[in-house]
Amino acid sequence: TGKDADRILTEVLSIIDTERTFANTLLRIDDLYYTVSKVWSLIELLTSTHPFQDIRDEADENDLRIQEYMIDLSINDHLYHAILAYSKLKEAQKLAGGRKRFLKSELNEFKRSGMELEVDERQKLKEIQISISELSIAFSNNIRSSQDTLFIDSELTEGLPEDYKNERIQPDGSYAIDLSHPSFYPFMKYADSDSLRKRLRYMYLNIGSPENLHILNKIISLCNELSEILGYSSYASYIIEESMAKTPGAVWEFENDLRKSIEMKAINDMEEMLDMKREVSGNNEVILYDWDKHYYENQILRNRYSVNSEKVKEYFELSTVIDGFFKITGALFNIQYQEINNPSIWHEDVTMFEVMDANSGEIIGRFYLDLFPRPNKYKHAAEFTIVSGKRIGDTYQIPVAALVCNFPKSAVNSPSLLLHDEVETFFHEFGHLIHDILS
Repeated sequence: TGKDADRILTEVLSIIDTERTFANTLLRIDDLYYTVSKVWSLIELLTSTHPFQDIRDEADENDLRIQEYMIDLSINDHLYHAILAYSKLKEAQKLAGGRKRFLKSELNEFKRSGMELEVDERQKLKEIQISISELSIAFSNNIRSSQDTLFIDSELTEGLPEDYKNERIQPDGSYAIDLSHPSFYPFMKYADSDSLRKRLRYMYLNIGSPENLHILNKIISLCNELSEILGYSSYASYIIEESMAKTPGAVWEFENDLRKSIEMKAINDMEEMLDMKREVSGNNEVILYDWDKHYYENQILRNRYSVNSEKVKEYFELSTVIDGFFKITGALFNIQYQEINNPSIWHEDVTMFEVMDANSGEIIGRFYLDLFPRPNKYKHAAEFTIVSGKRIGDTYQIPVAALVCNFPKSAVNSPSLLLHDEVETFFHEFGHLIHDILS
């Protein structure tokens, strides 16, 4: 892939500036990025999900190599001047829509990479970016590899659902409460013990510490240094410039307006939770803590509104949720899904599907579902692009993506039942996947 990318780069740089076109310059640069992304995206998936340490280590090593390659590309004088030369031609000045935006974005990204700086300053920027990449990988790995677990005796399990306890009981009769989503959030929602919820919340907020605290301080320092070299007043100013908000001031204005509009509702919600805590504890002098929120929200739902989330989740067995999503999106987008038998996968829990046009039966995309927690796996929920859809000449490269989540896994006596907010998470992340497949 490195050779393919270099070949495209050489081809673009060999063109005489007056003969540049969108097709032989910008489109080929997009081809170059695509060539790199096909490998880079897969590496990011493997480092986040593969069960074998040596594969993850190899992926991390190659992730850094690709990041360094892309940094070098972003400060390549010859490539910058090739795009700049094209931008001055009549064809470039008549571009519209996405093509116009791509040209503007490319020129701007070169400036943001330090192309207007002296060579030694550019080299310093490169060193900072590589250091940030290395630290960011270490930061993520510390979170993924964390195995912190709270062990409690049976008398401390008051409030916890039976299926939850059955999944976590140990040979000695204790219960293992780890920090994966299907373990952490139900505990915060159901456990009657304030002190245990406090303890588990502390453990959860400190995943990867103390190492990650030192790493984070280094990253913040390097980001500030990077923004100073580039002439920005802050790293926030640098990073937000390419976003919709454009400036930190716009972000603060949005935040403050939002706070004003929801403050009264938030105060009312807090008062309702305080009332419920007084009722449950029998104590009028109470304080609402961070580790109380999920628990007393659930108590309010049960005692004031007769909503039992344990009963609600019986309607959301995982395979039913997946089938429901397939039906909804099938009707919305005129597509069909077909599971692939015996796919090549990175773990036995992973499944694979094809997406087809409902009228023609033509395959328009493929995706993987990796839905259950395991050691050293990405701990939240995310959609990973593996291969982007792209027309290359007369052919179309079919997109491939993966949905990586951490939902409760079915056991002998208990199916995988999702809480309502987990169903929301599934729909949200699957929305990103549909975006990838149908774009």
